[in-house]
Amino acid sequence: MKTERQNSKLAMLTKDVEGKLAVMAKDLERYKEVMAEDYERFFRWHSEDAYKMQVYKLEFERLLVRIGEGDSGKLREYLRNRVDGTQALLLEASVRGDVMTSVALANINELEAKRRMCEQYQMMLDFIGNGNEEELNGQRI
Repeated sequence: MKTERQNSKLAMLTKDVEGKLAVMAKDLERYKEVMAEDYERFFRWHSEDAYKMQVYKLEFERLLVRIGEGDSGKLREYLRNRVDGTQALLLEASVRGDVMTSVALANINELEAKRRMCEQYQMMLDFIGNGNEEELNGQRI
């Protein structure tokens, strides 16, 4: 019963992540078209979002591989490691507000994207459970 529930949760996560990747693919294609038509407009209005979306895409593709392994324990460990690693990165990051180079802007955008991914990972951890669930007569205690 517990395995069946975990498999169902993994299937739901897979569907959710695949849906997010499909939406991102469409959005990235739209950004690509805007960039080809008018780079200045793209750079001013869309470059930050497009950059963050690339970070999300890479993270979700990695996550999809982990979900596909079918082991909720390993997935839980992966998500916890990503949350811990991202939080450590955010705490250690030095954001130089006085110098705005393209590299500094890219770093800021990546940090913002990783902060959002950390929230996503935590929601997924909450969804699949902590792995210490015990059952008595088919009910969680």
